Amino acid sequence: MNDVSVFEVTSIDDFANLYDELVNDNSTYFYNIDFIYDSFKNGKMYSLKSNEVKDDNIFNKNNPYLVPCFCIINSDNECEILWVHTRTRFKGCGRLLVKSLCIKFAKRPIGNSITFWKKCSIDLI
Repeated sequence: MNDVSVFEVTSIDDFANLYDELVNDNSTYFYNIDFIYDSFKNGKMYSLKSNEVKDDNIFNKNNPYLVPCFCIINSDNECEILWVHTRTRFKGCGRLLVKSLCIKFAKRPIGNSITFWKKCSIDLI
């Protein structure tokens, strides 16, 4: 993932594409739509994009620049939600978001993500 960068999700189209991917991934985070949408509106949602069009199943089906993952942070740069699509995991996307956003704490991580957070040396709260 050398040619991808972190960006603030400001486009409703990018938000919709990410949310569609979230639902299609059967993530339980989709139950948090109100919180996710409010975070998007308040400039607290970040994702990854490529600088060039990718014909790769890692990227979003409707936007070949967009990586199906996002991170929501609060005003203290604590991670509220980190989601990476199943087909995109273990490629460094989550780690790139955490490092680029200078995250120091993960709030209420889901059980199967605790190992990831510990490998990133992020404290859990």
